[in-house]
Amino acid sequence: TAKTVEMMASQVNDIVGREESQETLIDIFNELGGETVVPWLISPSRKFISRVNVLMHEAPYTSEAKLHVMFICNDLVLLGKSKELSGFGGTGTGKKNRASSLKRVFTSSLKGSVRGSVRSSAGRKSTHKSGTRTLGKITVKLVKTMELKSITPRLLSEKDAQDCSGIELKYVERTFEPATKSASGKQVTKIGKLRIWLPTEPEQADVYTKIEEALEALRERENSQKKAEVEHGGRQRARRNWKSGRHGSGVASGTGSLRAAGHRTARR
Repeated sequence: TAKTVEMMASQVNDIVGREESQETLIDIFNELGGETVVPWLISPSRKFISRVNVLMHEAPYTSEAKLHVMFICNDLVLLGKSKELSGFGGTGTGKKNRASSLKRVFTSSLKGSVRGSVRSSAGRKSTHKSGTRTLGKITVKLVKTMELKSITPRLLSEKDAQDCSGIELKYVERTFEPATKSASGKQVTKIGKLRIWLPTEPEQADVYTKIEEALEALRERENSQKKAEVEHGGRQRARRNWKSGRHGSGVASGTGSLRAAGHRTARR
């Protein structure tokens, strides 16, 4: 039937999408330095969502925003500095020229990144082989890794000096302080903030929507997992109660039989 064909087509599209996502993650894995830098990046449950070039600076926002590449996954957001874009916006560049350069960089990057999956650059062969993790040449230096579930995004109504539209990301950052002679090691948790800037309001809305949709999907997965754990625990308790009830009945029945047999023997 048409419904069956539609269901099969949807399943095939899901499989193809997962394969493309894993291929893209392997490309990013190689760009960031492979096993040496990001050995944890490749995961069966991790899915690539988007890649976009942004201007980024951290609170208290006193320093100038620098060009970064941002990778959005279904559970992580990564920020790095791309060597290919490192020459953009030198300190001596005037605001007007810098703004026009920014527009050109964004326009060229957004065509194949924020609206679609990442692929190897034109004329460059992908460094990975199917089923393997090859150490690639580092082309993007990783500068920040954020857990998606710790992020709270906020659209900024004001624009920056280059007339770019922004998003503020509030996130939880966890670091581990190593042990010293006078103190043991401990985990330190702090709240961080950063702002990313995009050239137009549509690009701002697009990136914001992708982050919000990924957060919503993550919350749904966590709620489903909690619900499944509760249901599983209930079934386990019911099974234990049933077994203990059956065992108790058996003991009581056996005891009653022994008493009855003893009573009959005494009468004889």
